[in-house]
Amino acid sequence: MADKGPTRRAAPAALAWLIEHFGLRVPEPAVRSEIIAGARRTIAGNGQVLEQYPAAAGYAFKDLFGQLRFALLYEPSDAGVWNAAVHALAPNEMEHWIREDPTGRFTRRA
Repeated sequence: MADKGPTRRAAPAALAWLIEHFGLRVPEPAVRSEIIAGARRTIAGNGQVLEQYPAAAGYAFKDLFGQLRFALLYEPSDAGVWNAAVHALAPNEMEHWIREDPTGRFTRRA
């Protein structure tokens, strides 16, 4: 990733959040998302893309399933990360999400 200087209080989002939250040992996805206190930006370089989303616009999800929905909606699918994340989930966590929203668009995708 091209170094564009320090990001302003960036927090990982979506697949990057899953990797950090579960301590997944997987290659970095081609697209990394983060939540910042600023304007929406895309930074591309060295074969990777950094997507920055403003927290003030409602992108800052704090729960697991908010992050899963964010990844399904805004990032290209990365089978390695998804496989590792699904195996890291406790069985009752996925079951809870499915029971909570059985016909939801993102629940069906996961």
